[in-house]
Amino acid sequence: MCCLSVDTPTIHFCPRWLALPFAFVPPLQLALLEGSYFLQQVADRKTHLTDDYNAICAAVPEVAALGSLQDFWWARMMVASRNFGISIDGLRTDALVPYADMLNHYRPRQTRWFFDSRRQAFVIQSLVKLHAGQQVYDSYGKKCNSRFLLNYGFTVEHNRDDDVGQDHNEVRLWLTVPEDDALRVVKERLGAM
Repeated sequence: MCCLSVDTPTIHFCPRWLALPFAFVPPLQLALLEGSYFLQQVADRKTHLTDDYNAICAAVPEVAALGSLQDFWWARMMVASRNFGISIDGLRTDALVPYADMLNHYRPRQTRWFFDSRRQAFVIQSLVKLHAGQQVYDSYGKKCNSRFLLNYGFTVEHNRDDDVGQDHNEVRLWLTVPEDDALRVVKERLGAM
């Protein structure tokens, strides 16, 4: 199994599980992340997928004979990590596009994609000049590293958008301190207000 590097067009050989969404990494490797919130995200994802599987099987019992819960987890995550949101005749839908799902992530985006109704085709258009043999990148969107890891099995070392200076691994909160709050006095003394 090979994994294409996000940072360079170099091919690195690695265990097959590294190319899968992180929810399916063996428990021994997940144990390396003990103490992080990421393990809770994996557990939550499995719970939601299990609920979906059970609801589908309750509505259509024959589905259970088609595959196990683990098969459903795998199939659902494979589709989730490879589909493209498109509009066809004004209707929003998702599409699996063979080969297009093999493009590595890079920001800022270097491509845009859409469904061309005239040609009845999915189109990927380059936004940068490409040279023969050069890797074509797609943007998987503005996401924090925990979402990249959970959904796609990788992280981005410098995960920020330079054009807006936003770090996607941050959570920004706006807090208002009431006038009579004791912390307001402390903040005023510290010159924070």
